[in-house]
Amino acid sequence: MKQEGGKQKMDGILFIDKEKGWTSRDVVNFISHQFQTKKVGHVGTLDPFATGLLIVLVGKATKIAPYLEAQEKEYEATLLLGADTDTLDLEGEVVLEKEVPDLSLEAIEETLHTFKGTIEQVVPKYSAVKYKGKALYRYAFANEKTPEISRKITIHDIHFMSYVDHQLSFSVHCSKGTYIRQLGQDIAHDLSTCGHLTSLRRTKIGKVSIFDAKKVKEIEASDFISIKEALSFLPTEVVDEATKKDIINGKTIRLLRKEDILLTLDENGEVLSILEKAEKHTYKVKRGLF
Repeated sequence: MKQEGGKQKMDGILFIDKEKGWTSRDVVNFISHQFQTKKVGHVGTLDPFATGLLIVLVGKATKIAPYLEAQEKEYEATLLLGADTDTLDLEGEVVLEKEVPDLSLEAIEETLHTFKGTIEQVVPKYSAVKYKGKALYRYAFANEKTPEISRKITIHDIHFMSYVDHQLSFSVHCSKGTYIRQLGQDIAHDLSTCGHLTSLRRTKIGKVSIFDAKKVKEIEASDFISIKEALSFLPTEVVDEATKKDIINGKTIRLLRKEDILLTLDENGEVLSILEKAEKHTYKVKRGLF
């Protein structure tokens, strides 16, 4: 936070442990009201039934959303076998029921393992992904034919947790853009039945753990972390005063670095910008953070 013209200027990042029943927008609105600031965003939407880590960005920090969004994520989920729902979770209507076969733990673990690696995943029809400028969920709500869109995702790790009364719990470490609701249904179908998620908890985004987070109503001004700390996973470059002026003026910067993305700091250690490589040893200002 900075003092400007007698007012506190809010710039920073908050780690929220979202509770069940809250939408991601609810959390953003609460923080906006709590700290009297309009410029608030978040990283990675969580559905109302889901809980866990939600990164909230305030002020200039909203500019770094794509870099945090691109981080790998970890979840814990519970899948109820025997019934598909239209939303792939417990909030939807049952659209298919199927008997659940006798499943050994070995069979379950083998099935989970088949999802590890880079796979093609169908985007759920109740999602914000757009087709011809229109979110898929809008097609679904209007009872229009929902276009089928698929994309490549990576499941880095997936682990069995428990199986009791047709409820299968598992943890997953995955790439950006992975829909755990869809993954759950796909697992159920590969187990020769159907299923939907009854719980979902995000436990990690990049290096940030759920243990770093607080409930939204417990958040205080002292909980804000800096942009510099939030982007600590990026390589940094400290620049001199002349280069600082070039960055502020949006000029192309020449640096003898190999990385595709750099976080630049001035000689006092203050964050200046995010640079992205244009050509060999040439960088362009992608995000001004001064």
